[in-house]
Amino acid sequence: MCNLSEGIERRGELRGRKLGEEVGEKRGELRGRKIGEKIGQERGEKTGRKALSVLLQKLMQEGRKEDVDRVLQDDEYQEQLLLEYHLK
Repeated sequence: MCNLSEGIERRGELRGRKLGEEVGEKRGELRGRKIGEKIGQERGEKTGRKALSVLLQKLMQEGRKEDVDRVLQDDEYQEQLLLEYHLK
């Protein structure tokens, strides 16, 4: 009888460990994904700000003040000039 209860206990421990590992893995994956998304978003924003800054500097150097104003108000035009200047 003692061996039977030990076997049942061992099987329960194994099931519990497996379930715990699965839950922990899922939590870790979700946490890792959130951290990765945050890092990606921060990098993307930084890259975008830098590209826009370079674009504005180039336009100012070329004396294109009207284009600077338009870039700051018109997202499509901004995108067009970022591509034109090979900044994106």
